[in-house]
Amino acid sequence: MTGRFKITNYLTILITLFLLGCSASKRSLKLTKEEQLFLEETQLSVSVFPNSPPYAFIEDDRVVGIFIDFISLIEERVGYDIKRSYFSDWASVVEAGKKGTVDIISEIQSTAERRKHFLFTEPLIKHPHSILVSKVVEGNVGLNSLKDRPIVVVNGYAIHEYLKMYYPNLNLLPQRNEQECLKKLSSGEAYAYVARHAVATHMIQSLGFPYVRIAGEVPYDNELGFAVSKDKELLQGILNKAIKSISREEYKGVVDKWLYEKYIPFYMQVEFWIFIAFCVTVAFMVMWFFNTVLKQKVRTRTEELVAAKVKAEESDQLKSAFIANMSHEIRTPLNGIMGFADLLNDDSFSEEERQSFKNLIKSNSTQLMHLVNDIIDISKIESRQLNIYKTQFSVWNLMTELHNKFIWESKDGVDLVLETEEDFVMFSDELRIQQVLINFLSNAMKFTDKGSVRMGVEKYSENMLCFYVKDTGIGIPLEKQKDLFKPFYQVGDFLTRKHGGAGLGLAISYRLAQLLEGRLELESEKGAGSTFKLIVPLELSILAHE
Repeated sequence: MTGRFKITNYLTILITLFLLGCSASKRSLKLTKEEQLFLEETQLSVSVFPNSPPYAFIEDDRVVGIFIDFISLIEERVGYDIKRSYFSDWASVVEAGKKGTVDIISEIQSTAERRKHFLFTEPLIKHPHSILVSKVVEGNVGLNSLKDRPIVVVNGYAIHEYLKMYYPNLNLLPQRNEQECLKKLSSGEAYAYVARHAVATHMIQSLGFPYVRIAGEVPYDNELGFAVSKDKELLQGILNKAIKSISREEYKGVVDKWLYEKYIPFYMQVEFWIFIAFCVTVAFMVMWFFNTVLKQKVRTRTEELVAAKVKAEESDQLKSAFIANMSHEIRTPLNGIMGFADLLNDDSFSEEERQSFKNLIKSNSTQLMHLVNDIIDISKIESRQLNIYKTQFSVWNLMTELHNKFIWESKDGVDLVLETEEDFVMFSDELRIQQVLINFLSNAMKFTDKGSVRMGVEKYSENMLCFYVKDTGIGIPLEKQKDLFKPFYQVGDFLTRKHGGAGLGLAISYRLAQLLEGRLELESEKGAGSTFKLIVPLELSILAHE
């Protein structure tokens, strides 16, 4: 019995030692004597930037995150406590690494500039960079479409270096950390924010930025690891050993803990079954009158289809007339350009005559360019692809610029008078307001042979301004006024046939007024002149692009 008891104890001791050895081998590294001596003689510190969730951030008064867990795993492997040094902005982290006030930089990406100062470990995390915009911005967004737009990015990040190097024309506004970038984007001070995808997703969900969305990606991945100064090659080797010793299960546990939300299957949630019961109840309540409603919808839809068919046929006729007129309007300046270009090759003409040919070519080119611009604008408006952008501007400056432009184009015997004396500050789309007024003034100059053209602006109501252009021209018959602003309607009518032009200006102006949250008004009498008015708010709503 005694011998058997001794054997049993011996086997128990061997099994215990084996298990302890397995556990120790999992949590310790085989370091060289030189590496062990380095750790014994050095008090190491690691940077922590707790403003970039889920990598490192503050939760319940503790700093937590992916890289905090990785640092803890490395400490377990080497059997060493590393001092944490905390920073509030990333530029200070990099500067501390260069000065040697911190030994290890965590959550850092290798770049050409940084490799001049640091040695890097194998990357632990790889995610894309994303472009964030306000939810009012529609569609996908790429870097090439952001030229001249204010873009925020964290100062000193690898993506900041990348954008400065490969996209030098971008208007970058560096910020101290991710929170400040998101605040600038949410407030409208920035049009876009180029961010690390995981950080952006986490902050949008956890900090609450409901008016921000991810609209595109940048062709530059975010690969994060650790870095040490170039004179600490031994420390780089220790860190790489520790990183390689992290098992797949440990790595997955860290990443899943912070990057992915755990969802309860929908069929196990109480809300799901409440919703099912509600749907069944509603279905029974709706079924008894469903047939009646369906018949009414069929009747209404049939009437709508008949009306739409009539409208489509009318629209086709108008567009056919539009295309026929456009062919004439395009050929006229083109023939002029080609004809006078041929005459320039004839040496029999004097220099004065040749100069007049050049002027005519320029005039016809300008006419053709205006026509093409009108066609593009009406196409964008019809397809709802024309955007309105808000800027702050002086109404007085706008009106004086237009007056100075058109006073040189006025006919003999026609006075152009600016009646505006008071200045207003608007927050609207200056370019589109100017476009409408140019159409008004161009028509007034074209259809007025004597008398005056008066332009001005006045307070229409507390929050509305009225821009007007009043002429003493030919006027517009009452029966023509109701259809004057319809797209394509003017093509071929009495005004276009007599005075030329595609007849798109007023149709474009009418739609622009609507986009500017305003309207057009017309007061006219045949033979007694016309007054065109643009009535718009002093400030556009927040839904417009800024």
